Order: sequence, then structure tokens, then C-alpha cells
Amino acid sequence: MYSVARYLAFPHGCGFWGIGLFGQEIFTSVTQWIHSSNFATSKQGNVVNVFDRHTKLLQRERAARNPDVAVFDYLKEEVGYRLSDRILDIKRELKIGLDLGCGRGYATKHITDPSLGE
Repeated sequence: MYSVARYLAFPHGCGFWGIGLFGQEIFTSVTQWIHSSNFATSKQGNVVNVFDRHTKLLQRERAARNPDVAVFDYLKEEVGYRLSDRILDIKRELKIGLDLGCGRGYATKHITDPSLGE
């Protein structure tokens, strides 16, 4: 059986119709496709690696090369503004803040409260 990555697949009901490498028509159910391919996992011996770092790196690079990357920045700006507003509502004194995984620092650019330390 050919994996979905090897042929052009078209969703059709509960499976995929596709054209194989040599022109033959192929139909496979979704369960057959999941069990026969590396569906979101990669095996290294007996260990299943659900989060493939190399694949995520390729996805990030492809997204960064997208010419429309700035189109959705307004949404990220709004989420960063709302998150920083909630952080500033905390009554406790916060000495250190860490912006982890926010890409371009959408939240930290809105946090300008002098009561915050670092």
C-alpha cells in the first residue's frame, strides 16, 4: 500500500481516493492510512516520539517564509495586549517576568509598569 505522502490524495467520505505512482487508482480508509504511515509520530526503536523537533522546525521556517506573515500580526498584537493587561491586574509585586515562546514579544512590549522588576 502506498502512503498518502506518495500520491495525490482527495478526501472522499471515510477514506482517500488517490492516484498511485504508476497511475493506478487507490482507495484507503482513514484507519488503514493512520496505521500504515508515520501519522504524526516517528519511531526510534521502541520509543514513540510524538513531538518531532525537526518537523516543527520545518513548519516554523515555512511559516516565516510565507509572504502573508504580517497579515495576522494584528491578532497576535491583540492577544499580547490582552495578556499584558491581565498581568498588570495582578496585585502582587512581580520581580521577574519571562516571555516564553511568544515569538516577537507581543506581550512584553505592552508591559511598561515601573512596579515590575526585570
